[in-house]
Amino acid sequence: MYTGGRDWLGSRGSVIRYNYIHDSLGYGFKDGRWVSPHYAWGIYLDDNAGGVDVIGNVVARAIRGLIHLHNGRDNRVENNVFIGGALQQIECSGWTATTSDWTEFLPTMIKAYESVAEQPAWRAMRNMHIHPSKAVLSDGKIMTGNVFLRNIVMGTDPQTKYVSVHQFPFEHNAWDYNLVWNGGRPVRTGQLKAGRDLSDTNLAPNGSFEDGRPGVMPTDWHWLIRPVPTATAELVAEDRSGGRLALRMDAALVAEQPRDNHPTVTSKGFELPLGRHFRLSAHMKATQPNLKASLMLQSYVANAYFWASTPNEITVGTEWKNCEFVFKTPAPGEKGWHEQMRTFNVRVGFRGAQGSLFVDDITLKEIEMLDEWSAWQAMEWTVTRT
Repeated sequence: MYTGGRDWLGSRGSVIRYNYIHDSLGYGFKDGRWVSPHYAWGIYLDDNAGGVDVIGNVVARAIRGLIHLHNGRDNRVENNVFIGGALQQIECSGWTATTSDWTEFLPTMIKAYESVAEQPAWRAMRNMHIHPSKAVLSDGKIMTGNVFLRNIVMGTDPQTKYVSVHQFPFEHNAWDYNLVWNGGRPVRTGQLKAGRDLSDTNLAPNGSFEDGRPGVMPTDWHWLIRPVPTATAELVAEDRSGGRLALRMDAALVAEQPRDNHPTVTSKGFELPLGRHFRLSAHMKATQPNLKASLMLQSYVANAYFWASTPNEITVGTEWKNCEFVFKTPAPGEKGWHEQMRTFNVRVGFRGAQGSLFVDDITLKEIEMLDEWSAWQAMEWTVTRT
């Protein structure tokens, strides 16, 4: 079953209820030939589909997944039984303010919304008080208002994920009271989240930026990439997350250069144990919404190797935001490890074409890792009311 929402309205009020949907194999063209099974879900709420109730269905055995919300908004997925998705049971993949689909369809969505915005029947629907132009969150994400409640989800393949998410703002969606079983095997969610700290102190050199004076680079930090001689990165006192000082980086993007084209600073080198888990976090904000920054740990020796923690790209808004990444340093013999790997650096980049980036409170600590299921449970979900 399929629906879309490129006009903001077309799917709203739809109800998919009390169906038995099974063995959705799919059929498609791949590598020069027609193949099956191929790219199919049992229920597919595509392209911004919103306001749909998916209630009381049994969905079994679909090659891609059992239900997919593609930038879905304001949907309720309740009291369903999902059994035996091949790649994942549930998939939620969102857009951002710069995704081509969003920018292409936004004028159509605005036109449709405004054509019914004052009609009582439409105003009574979930979250129809939100104008499409106001739907983007401060970090650029869009996929909000979905509720997954009291579903039974059963995996039959140890490699299948319970859920796969992309550009999905956990704190703006609700997910609770679901019964999940994977045959006694670990439940895979693709999420990494820190448990308790194992480091007593911050391992990032001068991560608070309190050592130094306004107008100059922080102590223990230096330029890694200065794309133009006038690029600036300096301590400031007028806009900070906490403490006395913060780092400000001004835009100096050189668009015609394919690489090494944006201001990037790095800490001095320091040693870390290999094969351990770490949490790297920083408070960031920008002078304009939806600007791109990066934060990573790196280790390299020129002409020998380069390793960096990923993912590292961040969309920054005009309010202070805590940006956090959890990762593992490669152990000997693992992918990314090199026999010369000894020291590491914290690295911050600003990819905006204009404006300024503010960075404060960079923290690096060794951590105990939660398993994927515990990490999923610990995400900052919207509180559900039953």
